[in-house]
Amino acid sequence: MADAASALERLEEAQRRLERDQEDRMQEGIQDALDRVNQLAESQEKVREEVAELPEDPFERREQVQEIHGQKDEMARQTQELEQDLYRMQQSAQRESQEAAVELEEAVEALREGRLADKLAYTKGVVEQREREFALDWEDQITSDIEALRGEVEDAARVLEEGAPNREMEDALEGARELARGAQSLERRLENRGALGEQGEGQQGQQGQQGQQGGRGGERTGEEAGQGR
Repeated sequence: MADAASALERLEEAQRRLERDQEDRMQEGIQDALDRVNQLAESQEKVREEVAELPEDPFERREQVQEIHGQKDEMARQTQELEQDLYRMQQSAQRESQEAAVELEEAVEALREGRLADKLAYTKGVVEQREREFALDWEDQITSDIEALRGEVEDAARVLEEGAPNREMEDALEGARELARGAQSLERRLENRGALGEQGEGQQGQQGQQGQQGGRGGERTGEEAGQGR
């Protein structure tokens, strides 16, 4: 029974460690996603500033426009990769935290319904061919979409962090369980040694009794032989 209980404890401990590792990976993934959204926001801020400074004459701004095109292409690529990663995390979060999964789903929907990647591609032509004020209106829309996305990912990170167990308390409990297991193991070893010692003493006592009985039997045999003479 003691061995079965010990095996069950080890299994439960392995399960707790697995759950903790999964929670850690989820938190790291969401934090990474948030860092990438922040990077998108910084890139968009830079693009908007550059659009605002473009010359009115399309021929004069051609070189700056090409640079902006390159930045928008990179942002669109990052947006598509982020959408895929957020979707994968949303699927995984369903096993860890339903609330976090809901927030991540809303982040994915914000990207899909807002069509951020499409807007980044479309505004390449707007920046090149349309008036500056019209282009800035589109840039403001993109900025607003990124801010909405950041809010959704921040909510997911907050929900997951609030739902996570107190790690200090967990560590303290795990330490107490380790001490209890160590004490139980020591107790079992001492009991085994005691049982072996008692068994050895019993065997020695039995052998002594047999020796005494053998001696008495020999004495009686000798006396009987003397009487026969």
